[in-house]
This record gives sequence, C-alpha cells and structure tokens, in this order.
Amino acid sequence: MKGSNRYIKDDMKGGGTMHERELKQVLDQWVGRDVVLTKQEDGDIDQTVMSLEHVTYVERGETIDGYVASRTLQLRGEGTVQTARGERQPLPFARYDIPLTDNCHIQHNQNTVLIETERAEYTVTPCTSI
Repeated sequence: MKGSNRYIKDDMKGGGTMHERELKQVLDQWVGRDVVLTKQEDGDIDQTVMSLEHVTYVERGETIDGYVASRTLQLRGEGTVQTARGERQPLPFARYDIPLTDNCHIQHNQNTVLIETERAEYTVTPCTSI
C-alpha cells in the first residue's frame, strides 16, 4: 500500500481534535476491507479479524467507578476473536471498542494504528492479500 512510513504521535489530553480526524481518515480508508485488531493486556494476546464497516467516536460520559472509559473509538463490522487459548468466537455485537483515556498514546501511518492505554496496547492493520 502506498503511504508514508511517518508515524503521527499524539496523546489525547485536551481532546486531540485534529489528531482524531487524522486517525479517523486513516481508518476510513480501510472501510470495506478486513482488518486485524490485536490487543495485548496482562500478558494475554487476543486477535480479532473484522470486516470493517464503520468507524466512529463514542462519548459515554463519566462513570461512577471510572472503570469504563468515557470516550471510545468504535469499529463496527462482523468478525471473529481468537483468544490466547486459541479459541475462535464471533465478535459480540459486531463492534470493537477501544477506550480512549487522557493518558493514551496513539501512533499511526497508512498501514498501522497503535493505541496504548493504561491497561492494554491495541494494533490495527489492514489484511493483506497473498
């Protein structure tokens, strides 16, 4: 795929409005394609393959305990999840939510999106045909 290998890095403090538009533009280019989402958390790696249909940001508001992020990047589409145990299961609700907190860091170029939060690291890449 043509594109810059330059990564754009930002943190989400202060809303990151311009950066969010750039990130969404990259992901919107992958709509209609299969993408691979990899989540690394507490030594476990889960991998999801999704037919990406839509990308949006969702505001949930503050929660009482702060466990659920008030803002998420939501990727919609049918897919399957492969857990660290090798099990493959349908993606619940045909969506994948990535929490965006004040302390998350985002890097992206035309071929990869990397989002690091306090709890996990998420990588999104388009599937390549062989």
